[in-house]
Amino acid sequence: MPTWSGWQNQLLNRANIIVTPPNRTFMAAWASHAPGSCKNNPVDLSTKVGSSTRCGNTVAGFGRTQNYATHAQAATAFSDQMHTGWVKPLLDAMNSGNPFQIGDRSQVVAVLNRWGSPSFASWYANASEDGTGGGGGGGGGASGIHKGWADLRKTVNHKLPSHVSASEKLTAAALRKLQHARKVKL
Repeated sequence: MPTWSGWQNQLLNRANIIVTPPNRTFMAAWASHAPGSCKNNPVDLSTKVGSSTRCGNTVAGFGRTQNYATHAQAATAFSDQMHTGWVKPLLDAMNSGNPFQIGDRSQVVAVLNRWGSPSFASWYANASEDGTGGGGGGGGGASGIHKGWADLRKTVNHKLPSHVSASEKLTAAALRKLQHARKVKL
């Protein structure tokens, strides 16, 4: 399935779904199981948006799959589809931060089948808790995993921006110093 750089983030951000490594893995696996070859359509999108056009005869949950003229159109279609009432179990699973670690996947599998992604639904039903294929995951230590996940999110969302800013300031200061330093001739 042809995609563009950053497509997972673009679709997730447009749909107001948190961008996490497990959600990106989920989206990448979904794209790899999508049967269509529609332009700018990595996950069997079928909502008409703007100048989008029908793509073949593949019927998905919202009609026929679409070719999208722009990445933004595809992101809008994804957002529209994700915020449809019957898609709520999938939206909730993704907004948990890790759709592979929800308790009962059956409702999400049902949504994926209705969406028009039966191959991915089957793969997802059997994927492990880290988003790899091949079966269900174990259950021990879930509270520790959730605390670790919360700590990681706090670090990335709150501490990382200030550290990046500080690093940029130090880099700029170092470059200013280097501009005034004597050059060594060889």
